[in-house]
Amino acid sequence: MKLWFGAKSRQRRRNLVPASIGLLMQGSNLGQVLGSAVVGLAISGIGWTAAAWLVAILALLAVLVSFGLRRDLAGLALSRAPSQP
Repeated sequence: MKLWFGAKSRQRRRNLVPASIGLLMQGSNLGQVLGSAVVGLAISGIGWTAAAWLVAILALLAVLVSFGLRRDLAGLALSRAPSQP
């Protein structure tokens, strides 16, 4: 839920807020559909340990991406800060 509320404050232009919320919804729905299928295929092909490894790898990937986005957003915040005289 926090992502949807943060979409308004993260956009530079107000008219891009609906598009960013739409992208968030599409990503969420795609993850729900494909995630279940991929984990199911991994379990049927390799076994239950495959599900644990898959979730661990994807969680690590999500953490790495979030650090990259955090750095980009911090740079964006610094570029928006008023300059010191």
